[in-house]
Amino acid sequence: MKHLLPLRYIDAVTKAGSIRKAAEQLSITSTALNRRILSMEEELGVPIFERQPRGVRLSTAGEILIHHIRNQLSDMERVKSQIADLSGVRRGHVAIACSQALIPYFLPDQIARYRTKHPAVTFGVFLRDRDAAEQALLDHTADIALVFEPLRLAEFQTLLIVPQPVYAVMAADHPLAEHETLRLRDCLRYPVAIPSTRYGVRHLLDKALMRSSLLLEPAIESDSFE
Repeated sequence: MKHLLPLRYIDAVTKAGSIRKAAEQLSITSTALNRRILSMEEELGVPIFERQPRGVRLSTAGEILIHHIRNQLSDMERVKSQIADLSGVRRGHVAIACSQALIPYFLPDQIARYRTKHPAVTFGVFLRDRDAAEQALLDHTADIALVFEPLRLAEFQTLLIVPQPVYAVMAADHPLAEHETLRLRDCLRYPVAIPSTRYGVRHLLDKALMRSSLLLEPAIESDSFE
């Protein structure tokens, strides 16, 4: 839709944080893109971006505008998808923000199964912790967020809740390795490595600790599940 092109330009510059980088992604010259931005700023009567030595960032007015823009773009993609469904062939692109723990195992299988039925639908998968994934939904840069222990903000609709067991990984000769099941209390008798507070599973553990009046003193906290 040509009338949405200026909106896509502003969205691209916002994501790139640079007019030059956005122009490269859009396959236009930075001069032409800058002219478009200046034209919209003139029309609005306020600057959309604050020019900085190493790029640009949204002004206060720009923050308001980008929320409207992403609503518009998201709504249009939804309309296009619904119209395409009339032909019997589902099309579109789905952006998914999800936890690192879901990427290697759960998500590839689900996407493959979906694309078997709907091969014209494409996916983008982006690694995000819980807070960033929920922010991506608010910003309309993601269509779906897969997270542990969501904050359940009023703006979101929960599509599916899946029970997820929590496992302890250890060496084969560890004293706890022979146990079929473990309690959190058992693990705390040994040095433990756990995810940082950026991840929902850590909040799940913290709540369990609080209920049991247990003290956690991790030997290692990490932002990676690897």
